[in-house]
Amino acid sequence: MSGSITVKAILAWLALSLIVGTSVPAQRRKTTSHREKEHVFSARQIFDKFSPRIVLIKTSDELGNPVAQASGVVISSDGYVATSGHVVVDCFSVKASLPLQNFGGRVEFNDLRLAFYDQNSDVAILKIDGRNLPHLDFSVSVTTKAGE
Repeated sequence: MSGSITVKAILAWLALSLIVGTSVPAQRRKTTSHREKEHVFSARQIFDKFSPRIVLIKTSDELGNPVAQASGVVISSDGYVATSGHVVVDCFSVKASLPLQNFGGRVEFNDLRLAFYDQNSDVAILKIDGRNLPHLDFSVSVTTKAGE
């Protein structure tokens, strides 16, 4: 596994914790005017932007019985997904589904494979067979400040 996936795993886990695992605080951005104004994104705007990138993960045992269910986040367009490791590490089968934009329903992915697992951080990276998937875009900026 390349180093870039490890970096993506860490960033995705942080994003997953903020977006899925906890309540999402309103995002604020300062304007350039001399008065301090804030633009607050609504819960609906946050949902509309990020929900196509959130996957539903279901695991089962050898008999096909459901074992656990969790959420994950797509971290690359070619199908890498970050999720909680304890949910997927010892299961027999892992399936995932993504929402279908503008159509309702979900698209299903079967037989995901475990690409990376770190027990200390409880991060797992799964690989689904997909291309051009909506994903969180990670970039580095020297001008971005904490909280932006």
